Amino acid sequence: YMKAIHGGKAKSDKIDSEKIARLIKGGTFPLAYTYPPELRPVRDLMRRRRNLVRFRSELLAHIKITHHQYNADIFEKNINKKGNRQHVIELFTDPATKKNIQIDLELADHLHDEIVKLENYIVRHAKQFDARTYYRLQTVPGIGQVLALTLMYEIGDIDRFDRVQSFCSYARLVKCA
Repeated sequence: YMKAIHGGKAKSDKIDSEKIARLIKGGTFPLAYTYPPELRPVRDLMRRRRNLVRFRSELLAHIKITHHQYNADIFEKNINKKGNRQHVIELFTDPATKKNIQIDLELADHLHDEIVKLENYIVRHAKQFDARTYYRLQTVPGIGQVLALTLMYEIGDIDRFDRVQSFCSYARLVKCA
């Protein structure tokens, strides 16, 4: 932030502290939002969910890449869906490769189950915390269960934004507000 408002090439702690002092004195120093402490653990669970989904995607991508390395035909069904993975191991002939794929599949299946449990837990919390907002968000076309939860727990109190432009800037939809 200091780099953006300073404007010059020379930057040091002394220069930064003087600039901050002027901003505070003039009442233009931007205040940070303090996310409600009671919601932080659930927001962290949403972020944990995102990491688990990414890891599961990496495992499934590894299976697809390995399949492609052996010049095999394209999978008949989308293996991203748990029900379409039953016969994937049979497509490989090498025992070590089969073991590798088996590990990926077992981890992906386990992660899927944990992600579902996590989502159910977060949905229950959202319904207790603010069911109205949770359901209202899902009335917007394109916003489903997970995106509604993400918006609820990442934005926090929408009223903290005095203008639409401020929210767009926060969401990084524009360069500056």
